Amino acid sequence: MAFSDWLGRHRAVVWIAAVLLGPVVAALLTLARPQLHENHVTLILVLAVAAVSAAGLRPAGLVAAVTTAIAYDYFWTEPYYSLRIFDTQDILTVLLLVLVGGAIEQSHWRRRRTRQHSTLSRTQ
Repeated sequence: MAFSDWLGRHRAVVWIAAVLLGPVVAALLTLARPQLHENHVTLILVLAVAAVSAAGLRPAGLVAAVTTAIAYDYFWTEPYYSLRIFDTQDILTVLLLVLVGGAIEQSHWRRRRTRQHSTLSRTQ
């Protein structure tokens, strides 16, 4: 059984990951706050969004990008544990996290759609 087949039957798993993966990773990374730079955290969170996007449900990647950006704001921007952002660089990071996550989701969706179209063409 292919992984994509499994995901097709377990869509709820993808949606749970879309909502929770980024926030859980952001929260766990706070345990290493003194050792981690915010740039490293951002890149790790982009990987979490990419993992959800690769699962195949088009809007799930965008949901993951938004929830991950909110989690980054909450856990990694000062004042910590607040949704307030005072630094313009942090605002830019949150916006870019959503934009990059959306771009990854769109890229995965287009690639998957092209693959499905070529498979359909070969069977006809």
